[in-house]
Order: sequence, then C-alpha cells, then structure tokens
Amino acid sequence: SRNSFRGAALYSEGVRYFTSITLLVILTGCASAPPPAPPVFPPKITQFYASPASVPTGEATLLCYGVESSTSVTLDPGGESLSPALARCIEKTPAGNTTYTLTAKNKDGRSVTQTVEVTAGGTRLKFLDLAISAPQVKSGSAVSFCFKAQGAVAVSGGPGRFQKGGLPAGDCLVDQPRKTTTYQLTVRGENGQTDTERMTVKVIP
Repeated sequence: SRNSFRGAALYSEGVRYFTSITLLVILTGCASAPPPAPPVFPPKITQFYASPASVPTGEATLLCYGVESSTSVTLDPGGESLSPALARCIEKTPAGNTTYTLTAKNKDGRSVTQTVEVTAGGTRLKFLDLAISAPQVKSGSAVSFCFKAQGAVAVSGGPGRFQKGGLPAGDCLVDQPRKTTTYQLTVRGENGQTDTERMTVKVIP
C-alpha cells in the first residue's frame, strides 16, 4: 500500500508537469510577433516656384510649393514655418532680388531643400489716366481712346491706330467705327508684367 501511494503521488506530479509543459507550448505557439514598424520615407519636394518670378519693387509674388512624406517645412530667408501640403501658395513681397529656400523634413530628421529666385526692380506698372472722346458716336465719326501710363516700355491695342506711333508713356488710339466697338489697350513693363484696359463706344445710326 505504501508503494501504491508513492506511485500515485509520482503519477500526479507527472500529470501536473506534463500539463504545465503543454500549456507553455500552447501559449508560446499562440503568441503573435509584434507588427513591424511602418517604413519612414524620405522627404520630397514635388514643386517650388514663383509666379511671377520677376516683379517691380514693392510688388508681391506667389511662392507655390508641394511636399510629400514631410512633417515640417521651412522657408528662408526668415526661417518661416509653413504647413506641409501637396499644393499651397503664399504671397511674398521681396525688397530686392531674393533667393528663397524651401526645406522639408520628415520625422526621422532627414531633409531636402530647393531654391527659387525672384527678381525685383523697376517701377510699378499702372495706367495713370484713361479717357474716351465720346461714349457714343454716329457711324463713321472719329473717336480717340487716350491713356497715360507709369513704368511702361511698350503698348499695344486696337482696333484703330496710335496717334503718335505707340508711345508707352502716353498716346491715343484713333478710329472711325461703323458699329459698336470695344477698344483695348495693353501696356507692358520692363519685367514682362502687363496691364490691360478696355472701353466700349456705342455707334448709333
């Protein structure tokens, strides 16, 4: 009977050991590995440009940019912090010729830069005076559409002809319309910027 009791005890201990090992194997087999960390892509500047790239002194331009895989964007000079965006434009008024630098960074600190140059100089282009000789005329009567402009290096327009050959600082379009006509004047500045004005003359019988 002593042997029987001892045998039963050993059997019970063996069952507990086997059960523990079995549970450990099951639990170890069921445990899932931690998910891999998502990849960190390098930052990318998809676009960076000025529109227009040349402006008169005191005029503004638009700086447009787009970035990908970036957590921060900085614009120099000035170290201005911008919002990461696929497409965005901000207005800047350069005091003179300026090189703007855009820097994009991702969350692990990698960065990429791109530059754009804006030329600023010359006189602001604008019409100073516009006048039409008459808003309404009889068919075949003479009309003149006159102007004065600041900062213009060239002028174009029509219909009709320029009275003084097309002086950019000031001239007159002259015509003898046979029907109601819209006249257009366009002046161009030294940096390529333009300004346009229109006036309509009604022709009556």
